[in-house]
Amino acid sequence: MSVSFIRIDDRMIHGQTCTRWAREYPCDGLIAVNDKAAKSDVLKAAYKAASGKKTFVWTLEHFQKKAQQVLDSDTRYFLITKNPIDMKKNSRRYGL
Repeated sequence: MSVSFIRIDDRMIHGQTCTRWAREYPCDGLIAVNDKAAKSDVLKAAYKAASGKKTFVWTLEHFQKKAQQVLDSDTRYFLITKNPIDMKKNSRRYGL
């Protein structure tokens, strides 16, 4: 499986995610799943700027379309959602 770490954090991507967690659980990129953030150019830019890694900010719908491709990938990703409801929708459906 290419999802090496799953996290619920209302700040989504920030310094602790990129420095502490990325060292503890190595990853190649971050996938932040949140409808509001994905629809805001300002939030997307801020999250991408906070990470030195390949970073995607997707809606729940977009993640559902790309999830199998992510799981089949050799690339290791962190999956981050802003709230437990979004995580439940993602994790139950894909066995994460």
